[in-house]
This record gives sequence, structure tokens and C-alpha cells, in this order.
Amino acid sequence: MQPPGTETPGFSPCGSGGAGREGGEEGLGGMAFEMSMEEVLEVGRGVLGGPRREGAGGRPRGTQGSVRLEKGGREEGEGRVRGRRRPRRALGMSYGAVSLQGARANQEDQYTAIPDLAGVASGETGAAQGLPKEGQGEQAEMEAFYAIYDGHCGIGAARYAQQRTHHYLMADPLFVSSPEAAMVNVCRRLDKEVLEMCEQEGLYCGTTAILTFFRGRTVYVGNVGDCAAILCRDGKAFPLSSAQTPGRKDERERIERANGWVTEEMELFIGQLHRMDLADPSIAEAVDKKVAVNTIHRVCGNLSVSRSIGDPDFKGFSPHPGEEGLGGTEAGEAGEEDSIFAFPPGHSGVFHGDLVIADPETRQITVSEADAFLLVACDGFWDVVDEEEAVAQATGLLAGGLGVSDVAAQLGNLALRLGSSDNVTVVLVVFEHWEEEGEEGAQEEQPGPGEAR
Repeated sequence: MQPPGTETPGFSPCGSGGAGREGGEEGLGGMAFEMSMEEVLEVGRGVLGGPRREGAGGRPRGTQGSVRLEKGGREEGEGRVRGRRRPRRALGMSYGAVSLQGARANQEDQYTAIPDLAGVASGETGAAQGLPKEGQGEQAEMEAFYAIYDGHCGIGAARYAQQRTHHYLMADPLFVSSPEAAMVNVCRRLDKEVLEMCEQEGLYCGTTAILTFFRGRTVYVGNVGDCAAILCRDGKAFPLSSAQTPGRKDERERIERANGWVTEEMELFIGQLHRMDLADPSIAEAVDKKVAVNTIHRVCGNLSVSRSIGDPDFKGFSPHPGEEGLGGTEAGEAGEEDSIFAFPPGHSGVFHGDLVIADPETRQITVSEADAFLLVACDGFWDVVDEEEAVAQATGLLAGGLGVSDVAAQLGNLALRLGSSDNVTVVLVVFEHWEEEGEEGAQEEQPGPGEAR
């Protein structure tokens, strides 16, 4: 995501606070092959709206209940339900993930891909998928978790959330009865802990987050910030989240009620043009569409998202004047030399509540036979690739026989070729819809010799 106060793509005034290179250009050489946008879209046009041909995209073979990390931050695995018996409408899934540093000086993205939460809960790393959980009988539903954490002002908040979110989710009292409510609880808990960490260690980091949790055919989505998730439904993009930015009417009103303000900037990202792969004719033809004047809204002239985990500068202000909050008392009391805010004329220098909040917007939806895959990505991807283009690209690559891990890598590479100035992280989850059995709970076909169990 774009860090606070950034005016030039690729420049972050927040300092590094980051990790070593993870993925990035080093990993691009490990791709099986490359296709131009025009070639991929041509393949995609033949299959959009129709069923994916048998065997298309291949099925990556990962270790069951674990993941395999490949060069370049690429990861693949399989979350296919395995067991003695299965539900009448079973959902299998395989996934690929990539995290690329791109043009940024530091990698601040983190992601999680867990095709079997039961294995995590039991501490197993090689557990078969879909085996009965204790107390749930033979028809226990598969549970999986995929998430992206897009950090800013250092990797600390993103890494903290990445290491804990799924554990906190499974431990929450509402996890079984209401996963959406559990997601809200978890994000609030993470926010409190990250703010405490920032205070203790003198950090100013924050992170956005998008969480996707599968229970059987139901997917629960929780979004904090500007990462996004979509389904490919009937060959078209079906959004599962909405970006929370200061320019959104309801978010602006909430900020203003806390006595904050929202600034607006118009920027033409010339730097994007220099990073674009203009040797690809289809990319060169898209320059006018891709390189355009962008409007960026910021919380009090700084942060370009209105919800995040962490970011102590924007939180801890008491709604009651004179009472202390976590970051100090009132905004102006720290002195101008310590304040990140350039208060507009006539402003009291006092905020009446948090300017940025950590509450996720949640939803749940049933994965149907019309859904081919789930695509989750950070704003470094969505800034340069629109939803329909992403669906067409992924569909074309899968139909062309590329495995899901390589498709994720190609999508990440596409964002860099289109001139993204940010870290780019993509998680792709491809669905496999098993046909109904004649008798519910019929015996599942066992994998052949050498096939991952």
C-alpha cells in the first residue's frame, strides 16, 4: 500500500524497518514461460463463461497440510479434501502464492496460505485433508485460511499479524458459531497488541489485512484497508471486498466526526511509465489507460487508507477532552516538532476519537459451481490490474495448462510489467467441484500410486 505522505511512487518517508528481499525480481527467472497480455487474453476469451477444460492448469503437488516455498517467494500447495467419506457437494482447492518486492526499497508484504486449519490446530504438518475432527464425526467440513498483510512504515505490524491471525481466529469463542464476528474480535485484538508493541519499541508501523476463511463451501471474508479479494464467477469478476479509503463517503464522515480531515491529491504517475514493459505491444497500447491522473485521498494529509492494524499516530485519542488515550492526550500537546499533522487554519489541534480504525468489513458467501477461483491481492497489484483483466489473465493461463503456482507468479509479474511502484503479493485459490454422489457420504475415490494424499 502507499505509505503515509508518499508523493513519489517507490519513495517511503517511513524508513525501512523492513525485512530482507523476499521474492522480487530474482524469482522471475524461475517461471516456466511467459506470454504477452494479448496472447493470454486470446486464450481467455475462448474459455470465459464456460467450464475449464479437464486437467487445465495442472494440479500442483504440495505436501499435504504444509506448503512448499519456491525461489522468488512463490508458494504452492493443495487443499483437496481427502478422507474415507465426503459430503455430497465437495469442494477441492489448490493454491499458488507469490510475493514480489518490486520497485520498493523493502519488502513489507506478508501472506498466509493454510489449506488445512485442522492440521495447524493439531500441530500436524502432514495431516490429510478433510479427515474427521474430534467430536465432529465423519462429515467434518474442510477449513482453510488465506490472507495478505500489506505493511507500511516497516514490516513489523504485517509480520506480527501474519504470525498470529489464524491462531487467534481458531481460539476465538465465536469461531465456530460466527466466523465473521470472530474476525472482528481478532482484528481488534491484533490492533491493541500492535499498538502496545509500537509504544514499547518506538515503532510507527501499520498494516492492512484481508482474511479469507473457508468452511466447506462457505467463504468468510474480512477486510481492513485496501487489499482486495474477488471470485471468478461465470467467467466474470465478483468482488468480495470494498477498499476502505479516506475518499469513501462513510469513511470520510467518520474521520470528520473525530475532528480529522481528508486531503485530496491529483497525481500523474510518470514513474509508472518508465517501469512498464513497453516491449510488449499489448502493454504499450494500454499506456493511455494505465498511466492516468489519479486522485489520492489521505487521512489528515498522511495515510491513504482509513482502516488498518497499528498506526499509533492515528489512534488513541479520547472522545472526551482531557482524558488520555494510547498515543498521548490531545493531538496538539506533543508539540509541533513531534506531530506528523499539518493542522489546517482554525483547527483546535484536538481529535475526538480514532482517525483510523481496525474493524474489518466482513461478509460470507457460498462458493457455487459457477465459481472457478478466488484471487486475493494487495493494492500494489490492483493499482495497475483491474478486476476483469485479472480474471481474464488467470483464466487464460489456467486454460493454457499452466499450474496454479505459476499462474500466481505470472499475475504478480504482470503487475510489475505494468509499472507497479509497490510490493506485489498475490494468492490464487483454484476450485475443484466434485460431482454429486448418488448416495450422500459415498466412498471417496482413493488417489492413485504416487499421487499426494
